[in-house]
Amino acid sequence: MGFLAAHLFLRAQLNYTLLAPHVSFYLLVAGGIAVSLAIIAATLPLLRRITGPETARNE
Repeated sequence: MGFLAAHLFLRAQLNYTLLAPHVSFYLLVAGGIAVSLAIIAATLPLLRRITGPETARNE
């Protein structure tokens, strides 16, 4: 949606054409998302140990 809005603005106001990003841009974004999800997934076992019911039990 952002690319579409930028394209429409540039076309209407400045008579510029907007070129699509190269494939490397999409690969970099996908790689960044994959690394972020991997980091989050790596912390889940630690979070389970810290907040498990046997740890949070209050007697």
